[in-house]
Amino acid sequence: MRADYDRSKRILFLGSLVSAMVAVIALTAWLLLRPFWFVYRAGQRPIPWQDYSSDRLAQLLSERRNILLVGWADWDISSAYPPHATDTPRVRRAIESRQIVPLLVNMSNPSAETDALREFLKIPENTFPLAAIISGDAPDQPVTILEWSGPNDEAVFNTIEAIPPRKPGWE
Repeated sequence: MRADYDRSKRILFLGSLVSAMVAVIALTAWLLLRPFWFVYRAGQRPIPWQDYSSDRLAQLLSERRNILLVGWADWDISSAYPPHATDTPRVRRAIESRQIVPLLVNMSNPSAETDALREFLKIPENTFPLAAIISGDAPDQPVTILEWSGPNDEAVFNTIEAIPPRKPGWE
């Protein structure tokens, strides 16, 4: 009788161990693949992100273009893969209708370029993730959204929506 009890305990323990391992594997897979869910949905184009540089920003500002800057750091788990956070159909349509140029800014390693951007946007150090929308009509008044919470964050969408749509053919 005691042997059956010990055997049952071992089987129960092994079953619990296997269940825990399956849960850990599933959670790990979800965390690793989650960023790609928004980008690779069937039949949808991802937002055409461009890498940030101060020269590119200066060029876009001189052209009076609308700009969406998304800043992230690879060491910050909440912003480990920022494009998925804004890549929703609603945000994509708003970006396209306003001819907004989306720029990704990796702020993982401080540099003169990222420091100048922080000064321009008036943001404190180590604030992630962040989004900034710069209207071509008011380039000296960027709207910065600090520590936004992801694809359902109304702040990013509402700020984009506040920019008037551009007429077709405007460059």
